[in-house]
Amino acid sequence: MSASTYRVRKQKLREAMFEHSTNRYQIPIIYVNQVGGNDDLIFDGCSVVFNSAGNIIYHAKAFETSLAVVEFNSAKKDLISVNFENINLPESEDEEIWSALVLGVKDYVKKYGFSKVVLGLSGGIDSALVTAIATAAFRGGK
Repeated sequence: MSASTYRVRKQKLREAMFEHSTNRYQIPIIYVNQVGGNDDLIFDGCSVVFNSAGNIIYHAKAFETSLAVVEFNSAKKDLISVNFENINLPESEDEEIWSALVLGVKDYVKKYGFSKVVLGLSGGIDSALVTAIATAAFRGGK
């Protein structure tokens, strides 16, 4: 279990590290990461399950809560691949960053109990971006 904060491309590093460990020690690994925004921290989730051969048998969605049941085969001493839906991770760094920002704003507003927000807009591109993030966060979309 982990509370590893979000950073761009961090999931690729995590997965490479876990794949190396499963191959080296021939053991399955279940990595469960926190998801959500907490003050100035964002946790991306992205929990992942590797079997002892180093293959990913489950990958949780990024920036969303999820639940999965994984079975352990005691005879093979390995995790069993179950038919999970194909998880679509963010395709680009821009999409990944966007999802992190929307989640951070959405959780911040929710956890502090705000019923409304006020945006100060100057008309520049940064104001347009803030408006788009806030709109996505409050509508619950991506």
